[in-house]
Amino acid sequence: MEKSEAGGPLCPFCRMPPLSSDEENIQRVKKLMEKGNADAYYYLGSLCENGFGGMPRNLANVIELWHKGAELGSAVACYNLGCAYGSGRGVDVDTKKANYYMELSAMYGDIQARHKLGIFELGAGNVDRGMKHLIIAARGGYKTSLEIVREGFLNDAVTKDEYESTLRAHQKILKEMKSGEREKAALVYSMARSMGIY
Repeated sequence: MEKSEAGGPLCPFCRMPPLSSDEENIQRVKKLMEKGNADAYYYLGSLCENGFGGMPRNLANVIELWHKGAELGSAVACYNLGCAYGSGRGVDVDTKKANYYMELSAMYGDIQARHKLGIFELGAGNVDRGMKHLIIAARGGYKTSLEIVREGFLNDAVTKDEYESTLRAHQKILKEMKSGEREKAALVYSMARSMGIY
């Protein structure tokens, strides 16, 4: 493991020493924002949404930060804007905007957004279109989508070839993603998500 000048460990991703305070975290995030980092806008917005890191809870600020992150290309900011417009969290409910941001997030590669689009389409009665979204999400490793694609196969909404190729792609990507470091990162992400950070 790489060490800092003081001898402590460096983050394997950003090569920075561990944070010593919430203020230092906010300073680093703001520096990233100055450089146009889309996900930094999303992250600061999430801190504001939950009142973490010493940030005051302010939903109007959250939405503004997520909009900026979305403009700069953050898939996760788009996803959260889609959820916000879909549920009315901090904004008025607007299904067109919810769908727009989910589509944008899916185009940026977010498989969870792709899954939600599939669910939206199924709910609207567009089975073929919904299954196409779910197949893409399942092939990207999203387990819940694979389960729905399986149900689609059992109910003749998905062909045997589509289901089999989706299952193979799903298994392949899960195998490719396995590593000790990924498992540790998944645990950290899971813990952060349970605290409402992501």
